[in-house]
Amino acid sequence: MHARTISLISISLLAATLSGCTPSPEPDPVLVEMLQDAQLDSHALATTAPEASALRSEHAQEIQAEIDRQCGYTDEGTVPESCTVELTAIGASPATDAASYIADSQSLILDKLDEIPADSVALITEQYIEQARFTAAPEEDLQAPTNLTLTDAEQAVAKEMLSREYAAAWSLGVALAYSPTEQQSAIESAISNHQQRASVLVHILGDSAEDSFSPGYRSDIPEPTDAASAQLTVSKVQENAVSAWHAAAAASTTDAWRVLCTEIAGDTAREL
Repeated sequence: MHARTISLISISLLAATLSGCTPSPEPDPVLVEMLQDAQLDSHALATTAPEASALRSEHAQEIQAEIDRQCGYTDEGTVPESCTVELTAIGASPATDAASYIADSQSLILDKLDEIPADSVALITEQYIEQARFTAAPEEDLQAPTNLTLTDAEQAVAKEMLSREYAAAWSLGVALAYSPTEQQSAIESAISNHQQRASVLVHILGDSAEDSFSPGYRSDIPEPTDAASAQLTVSKVQENAVSAWHAAAAASTTDAWRVLCTEIAGDTAREL
């Protein structure tokens, strides 16, 4: 992880007494760790990357609300005292490399996805995706996880995503013909990335990939007719791909597949 200098961090998980034999709810420890990380980012990036700092401050608020939701509420509508999380007097040295800082936060998310509550995955993976635009594209090509075994439901999703990746590459290829010269390089890169993701999915699916898509690539997005409609097509293709991969990550139960879906969603969000 990127080195962080913290002048003072105080996390107090206030203990509550037991009521009968029922233990009092406590904050999820991994969500608390992510809350701390988001607040540190917000402070460290405030000067050098104010937009990223504002995003991480928003993330901290979202995680705090998720911790409260996971704990539940009393009859009075308040969070149980045992679930109170206090992070006080946080200080961090200004970050000189904002992209590296955010990349470290993304790594924390990927490392901890299998440890947070299942119904918190959608929120945390969305935060990963939102951070992607502040980081550089990975230098290495996307690789399929080794020894990956999908559930039947995940395999069905993988087949659907293969169809989507083929269709995305085709739709962007049509839009490319109508796009201004200055935008063509980025679109060509996005097409190449969609094709690479399709190749990874073919590798994961093996023989079952044969019936996942038929020739004659189809898309629900109207074909462009000029530069303006081409730009709309590109935006819609990418937005749809990000949403689909995000949904796949949120629905997954296999950690390696969940991580792959999250990474692809973030990479796609970063492209255009």
